[in-house]
Amino acid sequence: MNEYETLQILMGDCRDILSGFQRNIEDDQKELFNPELTDKERVATLLRIEEQKIAQSTMDGVRRKLAPIRGIPTKQGMQDPNQDLLDVFERIEGLPTAPKKAVDKLLSWAR
Repeated sequence: MNEYETLQILMGDCRDILSGFQRNIEDDQKELFNPELTDKERVATLLRIEEQKIAQSTMDGVRRKLAPIRGIPTKQGMQDPNQDLLDVFERIEGLPTAPKKAVDKLLSWAR
């Protein structure tokens, strides 16, 4: 199983989780204003809202990861699916020069 298939399965699982809720986030948020809500019902509603937010956030993240794999342009244009790893290695490679850059900035500020 490759990354694309794994992300597709995760996307399907998130959809299943979200479709399993009887109400959407907006309805649950409106329910919180009901003065007849007991403490247990209020906590249960808050828990449902957070669970839905987690599932929705996960789905959004999966969509962002799937976009470059599918060849769908993102806001930043076409991105390399491994850009996050490239960024990490770029940061690591820049570590040896970081102290010199910091001192140079400090000296230029002091002038």
